[in-house]
Order: sequence, then structure tokens, then C-alpha cells
Amino acid sequence: MNRVTRRIALCILLSWPIHPVWADVVVYLKSQVTPPDETIQVKHLAIVDGSPETGNKIRNVVIDDTLLSDGLIDRAELLEVLRGVTDENVIIYGSATRITAASKNPVGKVGSQSGIQVNRGDMVTVIVNNGGIIIETRGKVVNPGAHGQRVEVELQGKKRIHGKLSGQGMIEVAL
Repeated sequence: MNRVTRRIALCILLSWPIHPVWADVVVYLKSQVTPPDETIQVKHLAIVDGSPETGNKIRNVVIDDTLLSDGLIDRAELLEVLRGVTDENVIIYGSATRITAASKNPVGKVGSQSGIQVNRGDMVTVIVNNGGIIIETRGKVVNPGAHGQRVEVELQGKKRIHGKLSGQGMIEVAL
């Protein structure tokens, strides 16, 4: 490049809007939580790293029940909640937190878990957990089962896997 082109490129780079690439507060979403009581706060869903004042303010934010209807709090929902709490730069790591209830009624579901069952041919979500790495896929039930029982599921490619029925249409596999 000649000198003039380099100077023009330098001027453009210097005048480019600067966006922060650092964070004053970092939030690490947990993959799945069972909150201890009815009021769900950010401290139940995530680990918050920041100044003590701002960190405590964010940890104690109460999550609105309307966000819990699907049983998940994702990054965008949490960022929207935190937008009104602090003006500091916040970075959220993780895509979503699944919320399970300690009671008989799971968050976002109606009815009791004891009545949960699957029949042969039902399509279910298979959640494979291997040391904290979680993969979700779809599968077809091979043998019927009730809540807490081991169920055989056929995945794509005709591969079969065994897992525990943990919720309506949800099979958990721990490797």
C-alpha cells in the first residue's frame, strides 16, 4: 500500500465508533436449577461476577412469573430484566437456564409428575448430559413408561438409547 492509502485507513480506524469489549459485570448462567422457594432471583439462575455493590443488586433481582411460563430463562430475557437495574456493561455467558420445581408441579407445566407417562411411538425430547455438556435431540419412544422409569428411545439413524422419564415428553440420559 502506498502512504496515502495507509493514512486514510488509519484515519478511518481512529474515527470508527468504539464499542466496549470489556464488562463491568459478568453473568454465568447455570444450565439447570431448582430454586429453593417460590420467589426466583438472579442468584438462583446464575453466578454474578462484578463489584460488590452492583453484584448484590443484580443477584437480588426477582424474575417475573411471566418469564417462567416456558420453564426457561434465556440470555435475551435476562438481559432485558437487567437493563433497568444497572448502567454498567453486562456480559452474559450461557444460552439459557432450565428451571425445575422441587414441588410436584414443574415450572411451566400443569398437573402432577406422578401422572406423567409416555406411550410407544410418542415423540420426546432426549436430554443427554455428559459431565456438564448438555445435548438435546428428538426421539421416538420404543417401550412405554411412567415418571421415573427407564425408557428406551429410538434416535435418528435407528440408534437406541435408554433414559429416565423426568417430565412430560422429556427423557434424561446421563453418560
